[in-house]
Amino acid sequence: MTMIESPRIALIDDSASDQLIFGDMLKAVWPDATVEVFDDAEAFVSALDSADFDCILLDHNLPGDSGLDVLQVLRREERYRVTPIIMLTGLGNESVAVKAIKRGATDYLSKRDADEAALRQVVEGAFRESWREQEHYQQLKRLKSQARTDALTGLLNRAALEERLTQLGEVPAQQRSFAVLNIDLNKFKPVNDRFGHVAGDQVLRSVAQRLQSTVRSADCVFRLGGDEFLILLAPAPQMNDLQATAQRIHSRLGEPVLDRDGQCIYAGGGSVGVARCPQTSATIDAVLSAADRAMYEAKKQGCGVVMV
Repeated sequence: MTMIESPRIALIDDSASDQLIFGDMLKAVWPDATVEVFDDAEAFVSALDSADFDCILLDHNLPGDSGLDVLQVLRREERYRVTPIIMLTGLGNESVAVKAIKRGATDYLSKRDADEAALRQVVEGAFRESWREQEHYQQLKRLKSQARTDALTGLLNRAALEERLTQLGEVPAQQRSFAVLNIDLNKFKPVNDRFGHVAGDQVLRSVAQRLQSTVRSADCVFRLGGDEFLILLAPAPQMNDLQATAQRIHSRLGEPVLDRDGQCIYAGGGSVGVARCPQTSATIDAVLSAADRAMYEAKKQGCGVVMV
């Protein structure tokens, strides 16, 4: 990959003559490009709210913030994480280039060495490097997602739960609010014994879909293994809403799961244990343990839902 067809390029430079020189060179090399020129960092950063750029040429020496400062601002934004950014410098020394690359510049170009050929080489090279970085970034995201996702149901897994609980642990105790619903299916093992593991997998996927559709979009549904699920609601809803959610989940779990021929392969329902922070306990581990005990109590009593 080199350039995109009609790139939108930002040129940030406080020199009127350099603006003309680089603006003309950019249009000569890429006639279909849209080139937007900015005199200073403040004007450019303000434009980011309403504009997206495919490539950025950034002068090292700017009034106010330096080009390196602007570079760091850009790299902190997700949309500019791998965008080609070329640092322009009139100094032409290696120390400036090293600083620019360390701060996140894709490449640099000395103004005194700049011509159309050099500009084309640097910008096209920056696009190729950006493309490679994007591919690598997407691959890492896929691997991370796979590591946090249950392969069978698509729900979050135990590793993702640990990650979310760590985040909750960083919230000051007096501000912490969440609820845990610990869910276990009733009489699930006979499904595998009678209909086989393919049917068992179908039941688990069906349960996962029902749980996901029952809670708020911001809530997290986890499959912890086997027929054990957990829902984390943060912040915790009001008591009446929490009770209604738990009862709705219990009702959905009680609906039969049918195979492709319409035969019922599971109608065992589930048991739900509910605990809250800070009402049940102010500590995360204690809330999890309380929800687990409540689930086993619900299973023992056959009452469906137990809240503590």
